[in-house]
Amino acid sequence: MRVIFSPEARQEFDEAEQYYDRQVPRLGERFRAEVRSALPRIRAWPLSYPIERGEIRRLTFSRFPYKLLYSVEADHIYIIAVAQHHREPQGKGSARQYRHDLGIAASALWQRINSGLVPGEGIEPTLRCQNRILRDAPILS
Repeated sequence: MRVIFSPEARQEFDEAEQYYDRQVPRLGERFRAEVRSALPRIRAWPLSYPIERGEIRRLTFSRFPYKLLYSVEADHIYIIAVAQHHREPQGKGSARQYRHDLGIAASALWQRINSGLVPGEGIEPTLRCQNRILRDAPILS
């Protein structure tokens, strides 16, 4: 099964790799290797990873504070985001950032459903986040 990165996920991946290279020489290469080593596992067992929200699944890295958010399509795996763990709700302001990131991920999936690329008959664009319902997931700002 093919793995396809969304443009946003690719950008997040590139930014993270560049950030780690600036911190410690060759650390970006190790981050890239960690992501690459995860892709065969997702291909082999796409439904074995926990659900983050709705149809979006999560693969958490052990060596870096990142996770891949992805959806399983009929003929491929669609990587929606390469998200940092510290963006999850933990402190002032981070919950809003997490909802924003999750909204982008949901927006990308919702656009694919609306375009007919993903079977989604009757799917509502609703996500639960911090006991609130986010309606009409495209909340890009």
